[in-house]
Amino acid sequence: AELTASNAALAWAHEDLQAHASQLSHARAALADAAHELRLGVQGLEAADANGHDLACSARAQLAGVCASNEALQEELQDDLAEASTKVEQLQQQLAEEHA
Repeated sequence: AELTASNAALAWAHEDLQAHASQLSHARAALADAAHELRLGVQGLEAADANGHDLACSARAQLAGVCASNEALQEELQDDLAEASTKVEQLQQQLAEEHA
């Protein structure tokens, strides 16, 4: 009778261990899936970071081009303003001479 009880206890323990082993197997699979998702997430973040860096470099280059264009336009406008001021002075002199 003791042997039968021991065998029953061993059988129960064996089933319990098998159930735990199955749970561990499922947990390992879930962890492997989570690790894979994390790797994909990290790769996505790294790609986004690289893309962001490329976009920032492109934006800086475009800004430098716009600044250079702006400076050229400013110089051109200053030249045009100086020329217009000279013409205004000439016209004022002509008017003064005509009314003198």
